[in-house]
Amino acid sequence: MDGSDDRRAQQSRRAEQTSERLQEDIRRLQQRLSRGAEAVAATEGRVAATNLTLAERALREGRLEDAQGLLREAATALRAVEHEHLRADLWPGPDPAEAARIERRRLAADRARDDAARRREQAGHRRDEAALSREIAAQLRDEAAAERDRRAGERATAAGQRDAAADERSAQRARSADRPPDDGKQQGAIDAEVDETYQAWADEDRARTLADRAADAADRLAAEQDRLAAEQDRVAAQQDREHDRADREHASRDRADEDRAP
Repeated sequence: MDGSDDRRAQQSRRAEQTSERLQEDIRRLQQRLSRGAEAVAATEGRVAATNLTLAERALREGRLEDAQGLLREAATALRAVEHEHLRADLWPGPDPAEAARIERRRLAADRARDDAARRREQAGHRRDEAALSREIAAQLRDEAAAERDRRAGERATAAGQRDAAADERSAQRARSADRPPDDGKQQGAIDAEVDETYQAWADEDRARTLADRAADAADRLAAEQDRLAAEQDRVAAQQDREHDRADREHASRDRADEDRAP
C-alpha cells in the first residue's frame, strides 16, 4: 500500500470515528432532553394539582371568578404536562445494550489507533536502521573505489615504467649495432624476448588499470544508489512519524471531545 492509499484509509477511519462520536453525542443529548421533559412535566403537574386545590377552595367559598381562573391555569399546566410527556416519549431513556455496543466500538477504535501508531513507529525505526545500513554500505563502496583508484594509479605508473624500460632497451640495441654478427644475433634474440616480456607486463598493467577503473565506476554508482535509497528511507521514516503523531493527536482530540460531551 502506498502513501496515498494509507492516507485515504486513515481519512476513512477518521470519518467513521467522527460519525460514531456524533451519534453518541446525539444519543446523550436525547437522554438529557428526555430527563428534562420528565422534570418539566413533574413541575407542571404539581402546578396543575395546586391550582385544582385552590379552585376547589375558591368554589367552596363562593369565589366563582377565582375558581374559573384557577381552573384555566390548571388546564394550561396539564396541557404542558401532556406536551412534555410526548417529548419524553419521542426520546426514550438509554438502551443499556446499545450503550455497551457503542462503548465496545469506541474501545476497539482506540486500540486500532494505538496499534496503527505503534506499527508506524516500528516501521520508522526499521527504515532508520535500513538508511544507516545503506550509508555504511555506501561508505565501504567509496573506500573500495578509492583503493581501486590507488591501485590503478600504481599500475598505470608501472606500465609507464615498463614502457620506458622497453624504449631504453631499444635504444641500447641501436647503440650496440657494432657487435659481432654472432653475438648480435644472440643478444638480439634475448632482447626481443625481454622486450616481449616487458610489453606483456605493460599490457597486463594497462588491462588491470582499465578493470580497476571500471570496478571503481561501478562502486561509485552503487554507493550513489545506496545514498539515494538511504534518503528515501529517511523520508519514509519521517512520514511514518508524522502519520503516527497525527493519529495520536486525533485520538487525543477524540478522547477530549468524549470527556466534554454531556
